[in-house]
Amino acid sequence: MALSDYDFNLTRTEIIERAYRIIGKLSVGETMSAEMDYQAVVALNTMVKAWQNEHVYLWTLREFTQSLSAGTKSYSLASNDPAIHAIDRAWWRDGTTDHGVAVASWRQYEDLYDKNSTGDPTIVALDNRITPTMYVWPVPTQTRTLHCLGIVKLKDFDTASGNADFPVRWLAALTWGLAAELAPEFGISGRELQEREQKAAIEFRKAKTGERERADYEFICGAFDK
Repeated sequence: MALSDYDFNLTRTEIIERAYRIIGKLSVGETMSAEMDYQAVVALNTMVKAWQNEHVYLWTLREFTQSLSAGTKSYSLASNDPAIHAIDRAWWRDGTTDHGVAVASWRQYEDLYDKNSTGDPTIVALDNRITPTMYVWPVPTQTRTLHCLGIVKLKDFDTASGNADFPVRWLAALTWGLAAELAPEFGISGRELQEREQKAAIEFRKAKTGERERADYEFICGAFDK
């Protein structure tokens, strides 16, 4: 784990090892077995999926660009990784000047009377029914680069050395939550288990209420509920 200003994070392995240390099943400097690692990975991914029942919908923002061509109104986003589920905001840049582009719903775009009007784009919409396809209006008359903030789903914990694909404020909740999940599997019960579950609940609550920005999208608004 590299330490430098402002970029502290934990890998999946570091989260798991700390969780095991919290429940007293791994000493500092000790290497966990492959079986322990597998058990924790399953518990971690299961816990994160279960958090959605608590109205924690795990989405984040990724900036991406799309080159707009003169006379072309639709652009496939199928190759974007991670997949774009919605567009939060958009703009095109002329030199050092940004020009805002309104984000419309697919229904609003469909209601436009003349979809072949030309000019500099003022509206963008995403058709996400089968293959994600972005439409701009008016149809560009010259090449432009559209900048977008796309809403994407967070990745699972599939890579041991990769950082958690979470805002860093969730690191304590992930670690203590995993410790509470693993504790009963290692025979921890009674007051000892209760203390870990209480700490996990506190860290979860702090992380969940830590985001002050409110989203307009109905399918992600639960992530920011107080």
